[in-house]
Amino acid sequence: MKKTLCAATLTGLATLMLAAASARAEIVTLPGGAVANYQQSNGGQGATGTISGSIQQGTTNTPINCTFDAVQGQLTGSPACAQLLTGAAGAQTLRRIEKPIVALRTTAASALQSTANLRMFDDLVQRRIGAAFAIETQVGVQSGTSAAAPSGLGSWGYVGGSFIGDDRLGFEKSGHDMAATVGVDHAGSNALVGGYVGYLKSDIDLTSLQGNLSSGGWTAGAYVTYLLGPVLSVSASGSYADTSVDLARTFAGAQVNSEYGHTEWSGSATVNGNWRLGDAAAFTALTGLAYGTWRDDAYTDSRGISFDQARGKNTWFKAGSILTLLSSPSFRPYATATYSRLLSPLGYNTGRDSLNVGGGVALVSGRFSGGLEVSTVLLQPGQRNTSVGLNFRLAI
Repeated sequence: MKKTLCAATLTGLATLMLAAASARAEIVTLPGGAVANYQQSNGGQGATGTISGSIQQGTTNTPINCTFDAVQGQLTGSPACAQLLTGAAGAQTLRRIEKPIVALRTTAASALQSTANLRMFDDLVQRRIGAAFAIETQVGVQSGTSAAAPSGLGSWGYVGGSFIGDDRLGFEKSGHDMAATVGVDHAGSNALVGGYVGYLKSDIDLTSLQGNLSSGGWTAGAYVTYLLGPVLSVSASGSYADTSVDLARTFAGAQVNSEYGHTEWSGSATVNGNWRLGDAAAFTALTGLAYGTWRDDAYTDSRGISFDQARGKNTWFKAGSILTLLSSPSFRPYATATYSRLLSPLGYNTGRDSLNVGGGVALVSGRFSGGLEVSTVLLQPGQRNTSVGLNFRLAI
């Protein structure tokens, strides 16, 4: 019962914050000289916004209280609400009411997509590459089986993605984010330095707008892991992505199309500790920061509505662990758990706390290694993010 109340409170708080952030005042001159003075708030359910204010006609002041549906194109409520849509100025007024509602829904989708990408690339570099290098080197030193990790060039590839969704009223959406990347790095006696390029694709159904958002483009990144001693290491990474977005939504029974550019930047830095637990396991602990920011370019849709540039950013503190079983030199299952705390404003997140749990298996055979990993995000009521990925590595 307490958990349900907490989730409802967080969802309500996020909705109220979005409503407050998107409230806007408008003054419109109507046919016949009447002046409408109203305030619009778009944090409501579905694709709706609320409008409240008054219409001044001479000495007569008529209050208005309306609800606008951005899918049906309907304005309902007080009888005087219909006056806002009459005359030559009606179509323009309609667009001014519609614009912030659509903008809020699409930027919420962009925020969810960029958060999924940040988590995916952070995990890719910090855990599958950086931590694996540190484990091979430091565990070997601790056990006395080797003095250092093999030096030289290495290549790797990754194919995977995230299944994402949002059940919160007004922000319902579902879909997937996919990535295919290849990279090259160089391992020395105490450092690993590398980079990668890849392709991103997403497909998200925007339920609240009866539409779909799809995107595709490229990404590139770089990373480094440096060993400070037999236990401690540090890792840092950064990535950039540039994609093109196609957005289709419904208005009054017709499809509205638009296209715009979407870019993302991310960075992460962690301090890691690796310990050998007897002959059967290794334990890794990490703590650090992850930062991500995104931007949607300005665009004009097929209805003639011009949307401004939108952007957002998140900074997360994280602390996590990896338990790797070493009972077999060629078959290494592992489990992961990472707790994150949002340090920046809530924005489109339900809450500040996030827990990413998962596991996988690494296969090692000579110069080749690879594996499968699955993880999911908890402690974000109403939101879902589960990722699956295949990776391989080849020592050159």
